[in-house]
Amino acid sequence: MSACLLSLLLIFSAGVWAVDPQCDTSWTKTATTWTCTGNGRVKFDKGTSFVPASNLTLIANNGFEVREVTVGSASVRVNFQSDYGAYDIRDSRVFGDLSASSAVFDVRTSTINGTINTGGNIALDTSTVTGLVTSSSNTITATNTNLQGGLTSRSGITLSGGTVNGAITMTALNIVRLTGVTMPTGSISGASHVYLDNSDLGSASSKVNVTTGSNDIYVQNGSVIYGDLSAAVNSNGTVQVQSGSVYGQCLPKSNPVNACNATPPATVHHYELSYASPGVTCEAEPVTIKACTNAACTTLYSGTTSVTLAASNSGSWSNSSPTFSAGSASSALRKTSTGSSVISLTAASPTASNALECKNSGVIDSSCSISFADTGLKIVATDGANQIAGQGFNAELRAIRTNTNTGACEARVQGSRPVNLAYRCVDPTSCVSLQRLNINGTNGAGGTNLDGTAAASSLVYKSVTLTFDASGSAPLGLYYPDVGRIELNANLSLAASGTEPAITLTAPVSAFVIRPYEIRVSAVTQATGTAANPATTNAGQGFLVAGSPFKVRLDVLNKAGNFTPNFNKEITAETLSVEFVSLVYPSGGAGNSSSLLVNGGNFTAVSGTPGQFENLQLRWQEAGSIKLRGKLSDNSYLGSGDVSAKPDSAIIGRFYPRHFVLSNPSSGNLCGSGSAAFSYMSQPGVPLNFTLEAVNLDNSRLLNYHSSSDSANYVGAAGIGLVAENNGSSHTASLEGRLKGQPSPTWQQGRYQFSASILQLERGSSTDGPFLNFQPGVKVLAERDSRNLQSTDLTMNAATSGTCAGTACDAAKLGNELKFYYGRHRLENAYANAFQAASVVLKAEVWNGSQFVLHSADSCSDVLPAALTATGSPALTVTGSNTKLASGVNPINTLLLSAPGQNGSWGLQYQAPVWLKYDWKTSTAGDEDPSATALFGRYRGNDRLIYQREQ
Repeated sequence: MSACLLSLLLIFSAGVWAVDPQCDTSWTKTATTWTCTGNGRVKFDKGTSFVPASNLTLIANNGFEVREVTVGSASVRVNFQSDYGAYDIRDSRVFGDLSASSAVFDVRTSTINGTINTGGNIALDTSTVTGLVTSSSNTITATNTNLQGGLTSRSGITLSGGTVNGAITMTALNIVRLTGVTMPTGSISGASHVYLDNSDLGSASSKVNVTTGSNDIYVQNGSVIYGDLSAAVNSNGTVQVQSGSVYGQCLPKSNPVNACNATPPATVHHYELSYASPGVTCEAEPVTIKACTNAACTTLYSGTTSVTLAASNSGSWSNSSPTFSAGSASSALRKTSTGSSVISLTAASPTASNALECKNSGVIDSSCSISFADTGLKIVATDGANQIAGQGFNAELRAIRTNTNTGACEARVQGSRPVNLAYRCVDPTSCVSLQRLNINGTNGAGGTNLDGTAAASSLVYKSVTLTFDASGSAPLGLYYPDVGRIELNANLSLAASGTEPAITLTAPVSAFVIRPYEIRVSAVTQATGTAANPATTNAGQGFLVAGSPFKVRLDVLNKAGNFTPNFNKEITAETLSVEFVSLVYPSGGAGNSSSLLVNGGNFTAVSGTPGQFENLQLRWQEAGSIKLRGKLSDNSYLGSGDVSAKPDSAIIGRFYPRHFVLSNPSSGNLCGSGSAAFSYMSQPGVPLNFTLEAVNLDNSRLLNYHSSSDSANYVGAAGIGLVAENNGSSHTASLEGRLKGQPSPTWQQGRYQFSASILQLERGSSTDGPFLNFQPGVKVLAERDSRNLQSTDLTMNAATSGTCAGTACDAAKLGNELKFYYGRHRLENAYANAFQAASVVLKAEVWNGSQFVLHSADSCSDVLPAALTATGSPALTVTGSNTKLASGVNPINTLLLSAPGQNGSWGLQYQAPVWLKYDWKTSTAGDEDPSATALFGRYRGNDRLIYQREQ
């Protein structure tokens, strides 16, 4: 049979045929790769399966057709690879990665246990994809699909229904649109706009953050978002909350204002019952009920809460429906006969997502039971079980028994008695040497010091004489300088007396959580630690380029101001962070958000100083000066609450720009095009435009770099000036003093926009030029922290000739070189007979460096008959047409004088624009309009006139 067995292998198993896929050209096979040669396409027979013996890659340039097929298995991967050919997958299951160069994907009612990666469009319908879905050039569209590995697209993402876990990433500024989508985890970034329509993102315990690169974020149709929404912060976008709820920050603003809630509502993770067993039959045993919002019960549910308590074996509650306050309630269980009672909840609102948890003296007790005896020794935390390091607190030790007649509690002992006391460090699991628990001293002085034992070690008791009063209670004044959860243990040995046998009473363990008193910012330096924070605002030395890493040192202290060396050594180590307090300078700056404080590292212990921690990777992304505050990362030390003191740091700053980035520089001439284009000196309106942006280390614009007359003012922002020089064989340096009509822009949220409308290169004090290689530029004249243009933009030095290099360059070129001429209009004398109209010639001339010559490149200057006047009698009229010079001369008959009908001489004058006037050295000082003479007939004028100058 083996001789007849070809590549097509048919096996019938459980109603499914195992069949090799078909190639419409021919197969080339190796142990790991099957290639459908040429432009082949692979098709699977319906109702079959294909599971090779080992991992395999199928290659078909013209794509795949997979209908009602299972390909691969959980242990055997079959990867697909194509070039341009489409993927058509329906009602199938594929265990493998699918890839293509440009193929489109159409996947319906199928499961892809792998990734999808192509340059073409991807369409998914009622399917599941476990890996990342990527379209490197086109769009992704999905309907009612479970996307477990996130998505990456360039041209847009549209999702309707279904679930997404993982990052949604746009690689170009295009739209992401989610309608009816659930997104429990992940993030959305890189899009131009994001539309969240009737969708649920994140949860109280898992944020889904959304950012856009250029435009707004829209929350619509009842969407509920747990996460921070940042709409094009550097472009001043808006989070448009049209209908729905956002539990997170909305930056830089929202519409309506304050539409976003930074504190998401909590849910109940589980309920916790805490007690100390055994109890005594003469009194009720206190029980604390907590509604916990996380597994560690470090935060409590703050909403409306109610429970119903139950107890077995004749146990009774002082209040079976206690009132909650801030997530906690208390009751007490009484049992008048010896034995145990199991406690429970028969009802709870809201319903917890996890089972009830019981703790006996801080230790999980799966039995959830409290035992009762007639005689007992108890440690009672009269000041509470949660205390502060370095601050004394009070407890008492009670030795009591039940009166057999009345059932009331009475003293088991009175007077001074030796009591054995010991304590154990439970969390952290070992104690720090010399950090002792003091009994009945004053702030740790006097009294008796106990040395603690590690959690895994046997207790070492110390005999301490205590005085019991008539009710059987002895005071315990406690003082502990360190932090952690400690357990106090006590036993009292009683000799036989009368009918009472000898007995040793052992108290239930009493657990105390001792938290830090203060977290203090003790030092701020550059990340290398070489330069301290100067703490400056609008004067003095700056600190760092905005966005640069800096180091913060935090001290964790007790009430006496001493370090707490056991901090950060907990079983689940308590950690530190810092939070943004305020923008000190400029106080009204737009860059004023906690999201601008970036923490790229962790606070780690400083070697040799237990209780001191440093983080070298903090970054403030904006300009100005700030204050920070040290804090517990979870705002609660071992569930006991927050530290009492978190003082603001000193001023940190000043943070300043990295440099100024030049963009969109342009310049132009006023007349002509190409190499013939030019402008006249003193001619207004020379186009000159550019934009500067003050940026941080990541080249993001600094919104606080702002010039104003109010609190948003950044004092000493860069003064910007133009520079200019004429290059070429005849270099003229520093021509910027002749640039007049400059606008006076100011820094607006990190942007300086220069757009000239009346700019001109003013004439010099004497005729000069031409400037045929006139190069304008921009220069930083002064800046508080000596910030300059980006080094790659520094390409000129107007004060020196030739090409500058390196530090010799102090300005940036603005556009291309321009041409400027010293120009003038000139009128020629006109001649005609007395009965003939006379044509007047107007010319444009320019100084070529040695003389005035016809400016044949001028085809822009206006020719205006109304600007020509003739003086004499009889009056002459001027006719013609409004036009332009042609090759520097007015076209023929565009300036005409009417015939006077008699011989004579008339004076002519043309009202020229100011940039084409000239100092003709007549009796009037300064530049003048050009003038000439019109002669009609044979009139020769004054016989004594030898020479008449044309103007």
